[in-house]
Amino acid sequence: MKIGGVAVPDLLVAGGVVVSVSGCLLGVFKYRAWSRKCQLKKKWAEAGENVVVLHQFPRPGKIPNLSPFPIKLETFLRAMKIEYVNDFAEPMSEKQKCPWITINGQDVSDSQLVVEFLTDKLGKDMDSHLTEEQAAHARAI
Repeated sequence: MKIGGVAVPDLLVAGGVVVSVSGCLLGVFKYRAWSRKCQLKKKWAEAGENVVVLHQFPRPGKIPNLSPFPIKLETFLRAMKIEYVNDFAEPMSEKQKCPWITINGQDVSDSQLVVEFLTDKLGKDMDSHLTEEQAAHARAI
């Protein structure tokens, strides 16, 4: 049987070749992405013990980040005197969130979850000096 002057077995072979080449190319791209991620993880591990690597979008010039969430997280890190380094190479986490952190090889996404994680892990609480009434007022505002 022929379709457009080409035998069906020839079409099947050509289709198989296209699928095989596409699969190989996809594999190469996935390997390169994985290899790049491994190199970045090595770099992040060199930051040190209990040093937060803050992943965020690059800053436009010398002004703070344009997104409010990285500003919130960076302000928290500064206020709590938590040692951190910025990383602009990989702004999006695996959950597609920005900002996110890496600390001691562990990744945490979403600015609010990061604040809660660091509060628990490092024992740094912004409201520890407040009375119960003052904490309630702060939460209400």
